[in-house]
Amino acid sequence: MIGPLGSANREIREADRRDQQRRLARLAEPRRLTDHLLGELEELNLDGVGTVPDGYEPELAELREQLEGLARVRPRLIERLQPGTRTAELIDTVFIIQEIISPPRLSAVKTRTWLLLPISAIVIAGCGNGAAAPAKPPTAQEILARPDTANVKDGHFTLVAHIVSGNIAFDATGDGIIVVKPQQASRFTMQTTIAGQPLKFEAIIIGGKEYDLSPDNPHWTVKPSTNSSNPSSFKGTDATYIGEDTLPQGKAWHVKAKDDGGNPFEAWVRESDGYPLKYASTMQGSTFTATFDRFNTGQTISAPPASDIQQ
Repeated sequence: MIGPLGSANREIREADRRDQQRRLARLAEPRRLTDHLLGELEELNLDGVGTVPDGYEPELAELREQLEGLARVRPRLIERLQPGTRTAELIDTVFIIQEIISPPRLSAVKTRTWLLLPISAIVIAGCGNGAAAPAKPPTAQEILARPDTANVKDGHFTLVAHIVSGNIAFDATGDGIIVVKPQQASRFTMQTTIAGQPLKFEAIIIGGKEYDLSPDNPHWTVKPSTNSSNPSSFKGTDATYIGEDTLPQGKAWHVKAKDDGGNPFEAWVRESDGYPLKYASTMQGSTFTATFDRFNTGQTISAPPASDIQQ
């Protein structure tokens, strides 16, 4: 878990364990509905029906209702479940929802490939005599390594987190800075409210150590740091290139991977200079997003004074 939220996470972990069975039961019906809907969409796709007929509205409405209130399924995703949508697009949306509410299954991955094959074949056939393909981007691992070799020395970022544990959910916001050269380090602050109580968490990551300051302790605590706790690190395993996105700060390569704890994350790296633009991680339904907005302003980071650290 992200360092500054460690104390809050411990407070609600017990509630999470008690609520596991209720959550599993809550997801059973949405899973059944998505499975059934995918079977019908498969038939539409194989029959060459390019747009979902209006007659599917009752079934889609029931699924939308079941998904309402599930914190991990964003409203904009639910809104896509509409008749009149392209069949291939709706297939994509339902598969994304399935991946959110349940672990991916090998059979589902195979099914998705076959469902979309007719559409893919048409696209390939139509583009056979087109213009030359654009320049191939770097590999996913090379993209993740770009911030370490770019000219960025330091950067400021804003933080947005949504923490879900059992029937408890809360949002946290904040900001911080990273220093990439000559030594990687980061410092950030997050604020949230739990049970009406405002809380503030601070963290400094430097020299292989993470220093945390939480509301229940006037002294900083220290522990070994990991890449997954440091938003200045885009390193990961099982990296996959997603595509090119246009962000406010410029065009970026979009990559997904897993951090050293096995948790999925997504990273956006600016194409023009290799600067890190955005980092979004997910862990057990909770999300953490750092968005970078300015660079090379001469920031420095140091560890807390020894007198302020808990012995």
